[in-house]
Amino acid sequence: MTQKPSNLSTHSITDSNPLSDLGSLWSHPKHGLVLLTGVEQKCSTSFGEIIYTVYVYRLTDQFSTEGLFTVSDWSRQFTRIA
Repeated sequence: MTQKPSNLSTHSITDSNPLSDLGSLWSHPKHGLVLLTGVEQKCSTSFGEIIYTVYVYRLTDQFSTEGLFTVSDWSRQFTRIA
């Protein structure tokens, strides 16, 4: 199966990047609502997890920032809103 690139507004189970739903809103207990603005694959761990640089825009203070996450880290810390 070939990897399918994701467009900016949709996500499907055949996407090669599980964090590819750009423009989606997420909630974080400390930082409030964030808008997912970008994702780049960086490397992988010795356990086979892929590490991504995730770019977000914090709506509460209108601040763009980034962080390093695996998919499991992101899923534990953020809840999808829309």
